[in-house]
Amino acid sequence: QALHKGENHPDLAKALNDMGEAYQSVGQHEQARDHFAQALEIQEELHEGKSHKEIASTLTKAGRASGRSRNYYQAIDYLKQALEMKRELHEGKNHIAVAEALNDVGVTYERLDEYYQALKYFISKPSRCSRNYIRERIMMMSLMP
Repeated sequence: QALHKGENHPDLAKALNDMGEAYQSVGQHEQARDHFAQALEIQEELHEGKSHKEIASTLTKAGRASGRSRNYYQAIDYLKQALEMKRELHEGKNHIAVAEALNDVGVTYERLDEYYQALKYFISKPSRCSRNYIRERIMMMSLMP
């Protein structure tokens, strides 16, 4: 921050992201989320609110860190934003990034025992998702109490 005289700069966003990843790697998920959120603010300002792959990536990281700290509703908020941005960036085409984002949201709903919501995201995954995967998820959910 001192190097860039308090101004937002891509290097500062990257440093915050790197710190978030370091915290996450040692299981300090709340601190990780806080650093990802700070990086996100800078990236959104730098990209003037427009969709950008760095913002989508940071939203995903913040969502996963929120989920790991059991703040599932916050995780869903971040992950849905990431999903929408990835859909926009890939112009609605089937893309692995969109499939992964759909899976992230579905898994988070599953952790909340909101199986119907989870299933909607698993089913809407692009064609890379096999029918066997969907069948397995349905079977797992049916075994839940």
